[in-house]
Amino acid sequence: MSSSKQKNLTPAQKKYQQLEKKHEIKRPVVKNCFKAFLVGGFICLIGQGLHVFYYTFFDFTQRTAGDPTVATLIFIAVLLTGFGVYDHFGQFAGAGTAVP
Repeated sequence: MSSSKQKNLTPAQKKYQQLEKKHEIKRPVVKNCFKAFLVGGFICLIGQGLHVFYYTFFDFTQRTAGDPTVATLIFIAVLLTGFGVYDHFGQFAGAGTAVP
């Protein structure tokens, strides 16, 4: 809140803000970052495996294998979202699921 708005607060509003700060839930930022890093890294590992699979076993070059890799990751994300799994996974991993 800006300092000009804080100057115009009534004593009851100031007391409420102090009470609100006391009862605010502390978020585990480091833990959430660690989970996002691990899950995002795992999704990237799956993507890299798909990329290698496409240019090893199919007629793709390393440069052109990116298109089916992205399409496969999107398809998997859509499929898991349709079954309701990806939402629970997203609640656990947070920003790490934004990779695909």
